[in-house]
Amino acid sequence: MARLDSQSGFTIVELLISTAVFSLVLLICVAASIQIGKYFYKGISETRAQNADRQIIDEISNAIEFGGSAPVFYQTGAGPGPVYNVLCIGSLRYTYVTDLQQDSGAPAGDPLNHKIRHVLWRDTLIGACALPAHADLTAVDPGGGGQDLVPAAMRLTRLDVSNLATPLWAISIRIMYGDDEVIDLSATPEPICKSSNFGGDFCGSSQADATILPRLGT
Repeated sequence: MARLDSQSGFTIVELLISTAVFSLVLLICVAASIQIGKYFYKGISETRAQNADRQIIDEISNAIEFGGSAPVFYQTGAGPGPVYNVLCIGSLRYTYVTDLQQDSGAPAGDPLNHKIRHVLWRDTLIGACALPAHADLTAVDPGGGGQDLVPAAMRLTRLDVSNLATPLWAISIRIMYGDDEVIDLSATPEPICKSSNFGGDFCGSSQADATILPRLGT
């Protein structure tokens, strides 16, 4: 008795088409995952910068509001090291540099890599705040029982305190998170994050502004 064999399966063309469709779907999924990852890291970078910005502006706002004396600002002269900015409010002194990344392991003077051990150091003075007194931000411990207000891997690109009209004071602060490789340091008037094609997803920036009315006499 004759036996009929029934065989079924995919043809070569069908296999090629299904493989192409699967590869396209896989490619889309991979691209979407990469994009989601970029948004995730960008969000983390921005959040870190915003948190640091908020803490600093709250700190200085409270000092002006309850310090009892008008802010005094001065700047050290240019030299072989970084240019120091000093802001004094009552007995509190804030010594800071701009556009240098906070790195507690940085050598004592690392201008080529734009790093420094401390970026914004707050300490308490005994007596008047006067030039050329400032904390040494390249030291392991600048002293004075102080604290660095800028977290690791961040830099201060702006800290402006100005008298709008007696007795109002305005504060403007800008913080950036990220290494030199993901920041356009040549941008004007201030550095900006590079595009995502150049690692900008690992860079974050935040600006905070406030207007302060002192509660105590200045």
